[in-house]
Amino acid sequence: MITASLYKNQTIAILGLGKTGLAACASLRAGGATILVWDDSELERQKAQDAGYNLTDLNHVNWQH
Repeated sequence: MITASLYKNQTIAILGLGKTGLAACASLRAGGATILVWDDSELERQKAQDAGYNLTDLNHVNWQH
């Protein structure tokens, strides 16, 4: 796995956890990023929770920061 250390101490949103989404989460987490994860699929959300990620419904995030 490639560690995405360029994103250390940054908050990154991953919308869509299928195929490569969880791999991206793992790379970012290993690099020290805070990750907001969401998928419309209940199955994919469950996989993310099983992998230790906290879900954030990105449909309800204030993007005006």
